[in-house]
This record gives sequence, structure tokens and C-alpha cells, in this order.
Amino acid sequence: MSRKRGVASQSKRRAPTRTPPNWSSRIFLAARQAAKDYAAESSGWDESLARLEQLIAQSLDTGTDKHVVRAMEDLEEAALGEAVNTVMICAETAAASLPIQTQTPEDKKTGELQLFLVPTLLVMEPNQGVPQSLPDTAQAETRSPLDICATSLRRYGLIGPDPSVVLLPWLYAYSDLPGTWAGQRRMLRHLMDIANGQDAPIVRPKPTEAESRLMMALRFLVFGVFSANDANAGPLLDDELVVESADEAVDPRLLAWQEDLALTLAENLPGVLSARIGTPASWDNATHEGFQMRNLAGLMATVSPDNHPEVLQTTHAAMGLYLVDEDLELRIGISRDEQFINGFRWACHQDPETEIHEAFDALQQIGIPGAQIHVAGEVLGDERCPDCGAPYFPSASGQSAHGDAAKAGLIPEYHRLH
Repeated sequence: MSRKRGVASQSKRRAPTRTPPNWSSRIFLAARQAAKDYAAESSGWDESLARLEQLIAQSLDTGTDKHVVRAMEDLEEAALGEAVNTVMICAETAAASLPIQTQTPEDKKTGELQLFLVPTLLVMEPNQGVPQSLPDTAQAETRSPLDICATSLRRYGLIGPDPSVVLLPWLYAYSDLPGTWAGQRRMLRHLMDIANGQDAPIVRPKPTEAESRLMMALRFLVFGVFSANDANAGPLLDDELVVESADEAVDPRLLAWQEDLALTLAENLPGVLSARIGTPASWDNATHEGFQMRNLAGLMATVSPDNHPEVLQTTHAAMGLYLVDEDLELRIGISRDEQFINGFRWACHQDPETEIHEAFDALQQIGIPGAQIHVAGEVLGDERCPDCGAPYFPSASGQSAHGDAAKAGLIPEYHRLH
């Protein structure tokens, strides 16, 4: 063997192999230690928690939740329930906040970038597709709608004078948003790149087809808010924004901001008749509020479109779960004076029992007596009219009902629900 080849071969043999870290095991051990320190009220609790938070963040940066999920499963098997909750909280925090530095012409700032979603319910004109983005073009002497929306948090006092804001221009459907902690953290890193003046491959929403009827569309705005460590952050970042309380009304700054942002969207988005704005919040809280907004508004329009409370005394509602494309869909049939009048598809994003309870409570809030709300005891397939393809809805009389057929007195004898 030549000297050159021998040296190359020797070098190749000596090259160390890099074994990827066992993230699940490391998270398990760190979580167990943190749980021990917490139970013992040890002075090392802060240090062990910081270690766990760092491990979870690094694990999510690999692009998957599986290491964190596996660690939680192992902790569950070891009967370490509190440690499981701690890991979940740390994962949610890592998906929604990121320590960063920003470079300005004046100086370099160190702080934290936080991710906020804002649920937005749009009422669309018929034959109009849902807008995908906020306009970024100034008109006459007026700033662009995107700029107006981006500066609105500060203008209405939801953040202090120091934090900076990055607002993505797109209007996201729930299905467009990443469904994992790792995906959320990736979006957060892209926001960090934008905050530092760099390009980022942000995923854009998928287009939707126009519908021939008045429709409601749930969309989400994505804000990134950076606050330096010594900044006057304001009520949103300091968790001092009053949203709901038994003793206090909603913060007037929040109400003013919601009203102004809704008006801005209605005036500048094509085909939008009106908008309703939710609360800037963390991922889970914002998506839950968004679904509540959509479900309650749609249910009210279905049950009592003319807003006549007296008709609710003779109104019955029947709820049933249908298996549609491997997903459970909750359908609600509304009948009045023993005649089926309309149906509503409740948008689900939680476990079925929780959705049924929330729909039941919503119907009662609208004014239908609890004794007149019927719940199906079985899950059905995707029952639809064989002629037009419209979905069937459960009927209080124990039959599936199709709106047009019911009005004509032709309710078909499909599967009985009660």
C-alpha cells in the first residue's frame, strides 16, 4: 500500500463517529430530577427546570415532537404525572417563545420573541373567495392596511413603547397552521429571521373556493412580538390584559383594539362584509377561542336567524357524531313545531365528549331549554342525500333529516338516532 493511501486509510479509521443524542432519555431524566427537586423544595429546582427547558427546545429544533412525546409516555408509565405536566408546559413555552438578539443601527438588543395568534371571523359576500393576505399598498396619504394592523397593538396600549412587532401578512385557516410544537417553533424562528431583516420560507395559506352563499370563515393572524430584557413590555406581554373575569369587565384597551382592527379588515379586504376579532393569545388558547367564535356565531344564525327569542320555546335541537373521512363531525339538527328547519356542522378540534358538552352549553346559552336538546347515542357514517349530496342532520324525532326534504314533508327513513 502506498504511503499516501495508507495515511488516508488510517485517517479514515480514526475519524470519530457521531451518535445523535437520545433526546427522549435525556428529557426523561431531566424531568424526573426537576420533579424530585420541586417535591423536596430544593434550591436546585430553578437550575433543573432550566436544564429541562433547554433540552426540550433543542429536541424540538430537530423538527419533530416525537422525542418529547416519547419522554412523556415513559414518565406516564413511571407514574410521574407531575413531571408529564411540566414537560408539556415546557414544550408549549418552547413553541411560543424564543430568546433572540436584534441588531439595530444604534445597538444590539437581547430579549425574547413571543408568538401570538389572533382569531378572526370573517363574514363573506356570496361568490367571494376568502382573502389570503392583508394589502400592503398605501392609498393616497393613508398607510397600508398591513402597516396599520402591525402598529395597532402599540397604538391601543396592548404593548409598551419599546417592543417591536412582526405581523405576517397572510390570513391562515386552522388547517394551514402547523399542528406540532416543532412546527410552531419553526414558524417562530422564521419570525426571528424576519425581525432581523432576513428572508424566511414562511408557509402561505392554501386558497379557498368561492361559495354561492353568505359564509363565515375562521382565519388567524400571526404576530411576533420582540421585547428586550429591560423593556417596558405592556399588559399583553406581562399577562396583565384582562380578558374575562368574574369581577372585572374586559379591558377597554382590548375592546377598542378589536373594534378598530375589525373595521380595518372589513374596509380593506375584498368581499368581507364584517369581521370579529378575538384576543391575541398563545397557540392553544387562540385556536380554541377562534373555534368558539365560529361555532357560536354559526349556531346562533342557524337557530334564530331573525333573533326572535320567543320561538326558542318550541325549538328542539338534536346532536349526532358522524364519521367523515376518518374524522368525527358533530352535526346539529334544528326543528321547530315538529318540523325540521335547518342544520349546522359544529367545527371540532377537541375530543368528541368535550365538543358535545360545549355545543350543549352553547344551545342553552342561545335560549333552547336543556330538556329540548337531544344527543345521539351512536356514531353514524357520512349520511348524505343521494340526489344532491347535502349532509343529513339528526332529528329530534329519531330520524336523519335533510333540510329541503324536511320542508317538503319528505323526511327519509334513514338511521334512527334516538
